[in-house]
Amino acid sequence: MTLFKCKGCNKGGFTSERSLASHHQHKKKCKSIHYSIILTNSQISKLITPTTQILTPLISGPPTFMKSNINPLNNMEHESESGVPCFENEDSDSQSSTVNTFAYTNAIRVETSLLKLLFDINAPNYAFKEIMNWAKEAYHTGYTFNCKSTSYESQLKHLETYSNLGFLRPQVKQVTLPPDNLQLNVTCFNFTSMLSDLLKDKSLNKMSNLVVNQNDRFAKYESPNGRLGEVNSGYWYQHAYSTMIHDYQKDFLLPIIFAMDKTTISNSTHLHVYAVMFTTTIFDCKTRNQAHAWRPLGYIPIERIYYSSRQWKSMSSSLKSVRANILYDTVLQTFREAQKEGALIDIPLQLGNKTKTVNLKIPLAYIIGDIQGGDGICGRSAYYQPDA
Repeated sequence: MTLFKCKGCNKGGFTSERSLASHHQHKKKCKSIHYSIILTNSQISKLITPTTQILTPLISGPPTFMKSNINPLNNMEHESESGVPCFENEDSDSQSSTVNTFAYTNAIRVETSLLKLLFDINAPNYAFKEIMNWAKEAYHTGYTFNCKSTSYESQLKHLETYSNLGFLRPQVKQVTLPPDNLQLNVTCFNFTSMLSDLLKDKSLNKMSNLVVNQNDRFAKYESPNGRLGEVNSGYWYQHAYSTMIHDYQKDFLLPIIFAMDKTTISNSTHLHVYAVMFTTTIFDCKTRNQAHAWRPLGYIPIERIYYSSRQWKSMSSSLKSVRANILYDTVLQTFREAQKEGALIDIPLQLGNKTKTVNLKIPLAYIIGDIQGGDGICGRSAYYQPDA
């Protein structure tokens, strides 16, 4: 282990430059002598490089002249990569300006810079520890911090290309609403791509989470105890299976569940969207209760914020329903295409640790939503008075 020694009092045994700097904070004379001894001509040259033209007489002068004039320059030298401690001088007319200097190490400088960065971006307090732990782990793995993608957007694009995630990128579709031709941007995800991503999630797609036939997981579901429980044990599943499945060896029924509800993005700006999410009934109830068991299909902006209260009230319920259905139709477009006959044929479907090429049939089982959202879709007016 490298030990450091103070040149002022010849005290040794300092295990780090930080502890040596702390010693100098309490021993001003030691600090003054220490740095006047260890400062070489090459280090002084580095110190005055930014102001070479002004300090040319100092460089060409004798060492004693340079040594006697270095302090009033108000220069600061940061620790180099080799670990030379830093020092900072303050302008002062007194003889003891060196005594009032503040010595610190590169470690202090780097950590303080990180603190300032976190403060500037309003990061939470715990971010410092998280970043330090991340940097420590990255250093131990040999990472050189020579990032090729220096911006957030370029790094995400590189990650998207490297991980082949481009097919999950949403598409923004512009929708024009009658009668005033209001244009809204609707964020839409491709249903087939998101369904593929959902079924490939190994944390979800395992036998302990699946509602499938225990004897043949690709066959028609049958309740193990003969009782009603999961969605696939009910009459709806039996009816859908008999209606849609024609090739019992290759067709596979994969019912879909939608969830639609208003989500608040910002209360202060009254910014809300209708989030349309989906999952499948082959996941059991405990799995579907987890957020990562759902995938987005679209985010619908609420057009109410573009009108005054008077304008909105003057609009009929039927017109509001038409406008809402135009927006939902835009989001559900890829789902309807996937439901067409022959759209999802010869699909490698993995259930647990087994894979089979099947023809997927994806009926809509039901939609989860609140009464207010359902009333809006159906064109009914919400009424919250006591006599409702």
